[in-house]
Amino acid sequence: MGDEPGLYYDYEDQRAVLPKEAFEFQYAAKGDSQLAVQIAAQLQHRGFKPVLERRGFDHAVYVPMILMRPQADIPIVQMSVLRGETDIESTELNIQLGQAVESFRDRGYAVIGSGGSYHDFQAIAKAYFENKFVPAESSAFEDFLESAASIQDPKARAKALLGWRSLSSSYLAHVEGSSEHLMPFMVAAGSGGGHGGVKFDMYTHKGATMSQYIW
Repeated sequence: MGDEPGLYYDYEDQRAVLPKEAFEFQYAAKGDSQLAVQIAAQLQHRGFKPVLERRGFDHAVYVPMILMRPQADIPIVQMSVLRGETDIESTELNIQLGQAVESFRDRGYAVIGSGGSYHDFQAIAKAYFENKFVPAESSAFEDFLESAASIQDPKARAKALLGWRSLSSSYLAHVEGSSEHLMPFMVAAGSGGGHGGVKFDMYTHKGATMSQYIW
């Protein structure tokens, strides 16, 4: 991670169908190479195999940060989520990743998970163009996330979250093959330690609910 990372438009292959404004975002936040090295050392100590890369901030960073901190005056270290052989293995790995960086949270750094509690954009687009709503059953998945996130005991919270694919509503919120968009939530939940997560905001569009949590 460099100290002047710039931006990386990670949807370049969609240039033909996206508005030109999607490629005009600017966000001049700095990186923090020294902090990145510290994080990598901690991850290695916890059994991970981190790779330090020089890559610009992708849309998972600059889209929320433009809204949260338009001044771009806070250094950022971007991290990738992990992918296992199954959704449950991915969940376990990313909870463990969050647990590994919990000590940085305790030192005053913010661990921000940028993903989506709902991420079936095809269903949203279909509902939008047909003037309908996504299946109401998807809201049951939000109820599950809120209940599991609020558990204070970290082991019990992790156990509850590992069961997310047992809910039929999970396939409405995250279709097969798209679970990586939920994994930032799992990292944040893992970093929460002995604190229960609190839902502090929720956005609804065409019946799809997308929530934000804080630990």
